[in-house]
Amino acid sequence: MHAVLTLLIVMRDLSKFDPNGASNPNNNIFGLPFTEEEAKVVILPVPWEVTASYGAGTARSPDHIFKASMQVDLFDAYVPNGWRRGFLCVR
Repeated sequence: MHAVLTLLIVMRDLSKFDPNGASNPNNNIFGLPFTEEEAKVVILPVPWEVTASYGAGTARSPDHIFKASMQVDLFDAYVPNGWRRGFLCVR
């Protein structure tokens, strides 16, 4: 008898998530409600200020990008519902 391996991927119930609504800052990047296990794309923010030749402050960029992501529209004409694949920014 051959053993059969069944992979069960449990995705978050997104029926109550409104991609056109205001982002929830308690969620992750773009206001998406995915965990690291659920996300297909995991973003690792690296604050890098070594190459800054004028002034300082680029090390805070990951935080600013995360905050600004709450204003990004999730609509993509080329990848409809692409946000459903899951994005996560490690914090």
